[in-house]
Parts: sequence; C-alpha cells; structure tokens
Amino acid sequence: MDNRVKDSSRTEIIEAIAEALAGLGLVIGTQTGHEGSSVSAAVTTILQWHVVSWDRMRTFLQPRMMRVFPSHLDMVWQTYARLAAIDLALRVAAQLHLTGGPPAVLDFLDWISVDRRGAYLNDVRSQVGVSLNALAEAVGVHENTVEAWMYQGARPSDKNLAKIAKALALEDEPSQADRIVRKLTVLYWTSDVAVVLGSVIGAEAVNDLTEHLRRYVSLLHGIMESRVAGDECPDVLSEIMTFGAHAPSSGQLLTTLASYEEDREWREDILGAASDWTRRVLSVNLRVHRAEVDDLIQETDGRILQDWDVSNPKAYDHYKRFEDLQLQGKIHEAISELEKAVELDPLDPANQFTLGSLKSSIGARSGNEALVKKLAGLR
Repeated sequence: MDNRVKDSSRTEIIEAIAEALAGLGLVIGTQTGHEGSSVSAAVTTILQWHVVSWDRMRTFLQPRMMRVFPSHLDMVWQTYARLAAIDLALRVAAQLHLTGGPPAVLDFLDWISVDRRGAYLNDVRSQVGVSLNALAEAVGVHENTVEAWMYQGARPSDKNLAKIAKALALEDEPSQADRIVRKLTVLYWTSDVAVVLGSVIGAEAVNDLTEHLRRYVSLLHGIMESRVAGDECPDVLSEIMTFGAHAPSSGQLLTTLASYEEDREWREDILGAASDWTRRVLSVNLRVHRAEVDDLIQETDGRILQDWDVSNPKAYDHYKRFEDLQLQGKIHEAISELEKAVELDPLDPANQFTLGSLKSSIGARSGNEALVKKLAGLR
C-alpha cells in the first residue's frame, strides 16, 4: 500500500534526499545552466519530476483501467523502471559531456549485485596488498566480519566503509582515502537501491536494467557528440540534464538510440520515453501496442476501459466503490465492497488477489497471524 504524504512534507523529504545524495558524493557537481544552482538543487528538480510523473500516472490510471492485473504487475513495474533508466541515461550522458567525464565512470554498475560487491572490495584490498587480518585490525572488527564482506556479500556500515578506505589508502597519498570511500559509498548505496528494486521486479530484471543503462549512456554519449554541437551545446545539454527524456532535444536522440536496440520491448520503451509514460505503462497492462492505447484514449475522450473486459458489471461496480472508499481511507467500508465483488464474481482472480492482499496486510500490521494464515488461500 502506498505511503501518502502531504505536498509540503513531500517537498521537504525530496530536498532532504537530494541533500543526502550530494553530501555522500553519490552525485557529482555539474553545470546546470542556472547560475548559483547547487548540486542538491539539481537533484531535487529531477526527483521532483519523477514524483510528479508517478502521481500523475496513478491519477490517470486508477479511475480508468480498473486495476493492474496480478499477472501483469511485474511487467508494469519493470516498464516504469525501464522508462526511468532511459531518462537517467539521457541525463547522465549529458552530464558527462558537461563535466568532461567518460562513460567508463559507470563501470561500477557491473559490481552492484549482492554476490559481486564483495568481490569488488576484495579486488581493491588485493591490489594494495592489505591482508584480511590487517584490514580487520584497522577497522576494529573480527576477521570473520571482513570475510563476510568479501565473500558473502555482507554490507559494511557507512562508518566502516570510511575505516576500510583509510586502511586501503596508500600512506604517501592521504587524499586517496577520500576517493576510495566515495567509490565504495557509491557502490554500496547503489547496491542497496538495486536490492530494494529487485524485491519488486526481481534481481534478473535489475541486472537487465543496469546493463541497458550502461550501454545507453555510452551510446547516447556518442550520439550527442555528433548531434549536439556549436555555441548552443552547453544550453542544450543543460536542458537535457534538467528535463531528461522530456527535453525538446531528446526526441531525436531517442529515435536514434532506438535504431540500435534489437529487443522489441526496450525499443518500445525508448520510443515511448519522450511522450506520456502513462500510455506506455497502460499498453503493457493491456498487452497492446502504444498506438492502440492512443486510439482508445482518443475514441473515448480519455474515459477508457469503462467496459473493458468487465465480465460481471455488478461485481465491477462494487470494485469501483471499493477503490473510491480506499482512497478516502475508509478501509472497513472498502473491504465490505470488495467482499461483495468477490461474492458476485468468485472466479475473478484480480478481486480475490486484491482482497487477500489487503486483509493479509491488515493482519500483518496488527500482528494477527491467524488472519494472515486464514487468508493465504485467497491469494
């Protein structure tokens, strides 16, 4: 269930996250085209855009598409994640041009999985010739803990990452510790995000996502080299960094990028990234092409799916009342409406899944294990 916050609180949360990302060195400084803009301010703008984009998409989808069917849920999440990755690839490629950085700075993405991040740390340790025992003593932990970091994917705390970096830095290069801790922090924090995302779309999908992100940054970096030039270059790149896939100049870049992509789904995502993401996500849920979704929306003046695949209109009416009551926070009344929908159409798996998920969630939060076990069969 979504955690909703007031706009004022949401803004403060976004600003705090942006400040933390910049403070940890997870985002490097760059030109933004706006004099006096800070790194955290630029990140705030990007995060704010994605939050608004997600909210707008939910607002459009909820009253029109009945529900996201359980069998489609993973693909819907994956599609939004892919669109976000394409958007990010544009921003990163533009940033690298502005700062003079090479696409190789994203090589660390090869190591962010839980089973590989320890190998990265172990490689750094081996290169500087520090033994496991010496590292354990320097950090102040048991050698078994260090082995867990190296070979079992265990996650060192940020405080221990700083100690590790200091232990691995060469004595005649004290500034090296800062570079190492920044690299390790970026690696482990990105790995943390990948783990959370993997719990939603699966580890395999996350690996596919990071692989395409790296490739797209490299391709877009080359495309920008030939397509974005002249006196207007800094302004165009700053615009792409600020607005991502929705920058005026991004459409042509994405069309070129799509010509390099052989996978049909990714190509659809690339071509859909510059327009309204709702269309692309909706097309995935309906299992139709994006053009067909546009036709449906145009034909019905935006009021699509009122009669789409509704096998039992009476049950669907109760489901719609459930949605309205749930949004109002009237959970008990909402459950009652959903139970009526299940009673009228017991063979509809989506109704059963939604009811089981909602009641199980309530049972889990209240510590009612009996309720959770009882409802497990509904899912």
